[in-house]
Amino acid sequence: MGERRQDPVTGEWVIVAPERAARPHEHTRHGGRPVLPAHDPACPFCPGNEAALPPILEETAAEGGAEPWATRVIANLYPAVRPDGAPAGPFPADGRALPARGRQEVIIESPRHDADLATMCDEQAAAVIGTWARRYRLMAEDPAVAGAVVFRNYGRGAGASLAHPHAQAIALAATPPRLARILRRGRAYYRLAGRCVLCAMLADERADGRRLVADNGHFVALSPFASARPFEIWLVPARHQATFAEIAPAGERALAGLLRRILAGLRAVADDPDYCCVIESLGGAHRGAPHAHWWLRLWPDTATPGGFELGSGLAIHAGSPEADAAGLRAAVAAAADQGPGISQLQKTP
Repeated sequence: MGERRQDPVTGEWVIVAPERAARPHEHTRHGGRPVLPAHDPACPFCPGNEAALPPILEETAAEGGAEPWATRVIANLYPAVRPDGAPAGPFPADGRALPARGRQEVIIESPRHDADLATMCDEQAAAVIGTWARRYRLMAEDPAVAGAVVFRNYGRGAGASLAHPHAQAIALAATPPRLARILRRGRAYYRLAGRCVLCAMLADERADGRRLVADNGHFVALSPFASARPFEIWLVPARHQATFAEIAPAGERALAGLLRRILAGLRAVADDPDYCCVIESLGGAHRGAPHAHWWLRLWPDTATPGGFELGSGLAIHAGSPEADAAGLRAAVAAAADQGPGISQLQKTP
């Protein structure tokens, strides 16, 4: 029997339909991903192609000197938002337009064209998460910024235009609508229950256990109760932490290690899907707030919205979060036993 489920944190509704997981499929969605070279002469993010880049805003050193650098940050040459500008008019009916003010950066996660978080060692992945956190703090704690989003697109189906591993950070002058809804629900729940809604959800999920994937003491990985598609995963700070700006170095390392294991497990159980990875966090003004709690949302390209979803606004999860978590738990454990693979790639000339 299918169920309508509401997410306690976002308020969004989905239909969970386990029987639809048995539908026939004519082909696999993500098989046959091309093998990438260690260096692509045509890629602007690869070392040696700095002339194709805007000025480098930040560069972190690689441990051991095996690579020229660990991560780099540049301004996005094709931004969706800009520090100034005004929309063109006139507007239809009651339509409105406001300047899309903000700034947008690209975080280049490795000098290697073939690197990826799923195959990095923990030290390399921690350097990536540390760069995400630094750029987020610079954006979110600017008084002119109402909201900031850090995200990573993997694969063309998830919106990545370049294969070289990278993430992006966008600062906005207005709070994004999704974060505004989360803020309203968080405040309302805190007034009612006297605690953070995500802390309450996490306590329930730990007690239930069916949707838990992994727990390293710092972060809990789970398949959310009302996940909108197969293998959607949340990585939630185990202790209350209002914004991503508050993450400590130990938390960065813990998040990096767990995320790497989750991505490696996802490769095994979901045929290496394209995915979006997003830091869901309110802005710097909410640092220390008892009603706010950030998390990382992993959104794999395991389903394509159809006519019902577009017409109703309801996502259909063809499967169940409980089954997803059970399958991924075993894959994550196996990935942890195998260890990272990129360290072996680095030894090749």
